[in-house]
Amino acid sequence: MKIIKQRRASWYVSLAAALCAVVLEISSAAAGCSAGSTSINFGSYDFLSPAPTTGSGTITLSCTSSTTVRVAIGQSFISQSYYPRQLQLLAGNDVLNYNIYTSAALAQIWGDGSHGTTTITVPNVKRTNTPPLVMYGRIEPQQNVTPGSYDEQLVVTILY
Repeated sequence: MKIIKQRRASWYVSLAAALCAVVLEISSAAAGCSAGSTSINFGSYDFLSPAPTTGSGTITLSCTSSTTVRVAIGQSFISQSYYPRQLQLLAGNDVLNYNIYTSAALAQIWGDGSHGTTTITVPNVKRTNTPPLVMYGRIEPQQNVTPGSYDEQLVVTILY
């Protein structure tokens, strides 16, 4: 995993979104913070269902000394926007609209604070006992797409 520094207090990791899972790759920051994750499990997607497909996963943070951390998730590389983010069929051109939210209410898109999105700020991130952040995923209902594996790469930025 390649760590790309944009500013002194930020680093990037990849977030891979797929039809059945969203996975944040584990990486560590040079200034004493690290992150890890569990995948968002969407299960099976039924394009005939009028209900959206949802799932959740977690991001864990750890810093060598207590610090406040802000977590942002970038735009979709496929749609070039926050809404909708899009997964793309690995063996074709179909796309599947989805998004990642900051709460189970699915009211606020997790982004970088621009275009109506928000970030999450976590005070007092420590080496131990820092609760994980929950990522809430939603795939829009009734999208007539080709069965198969879908993928998306997003940038997660941790500022501290």
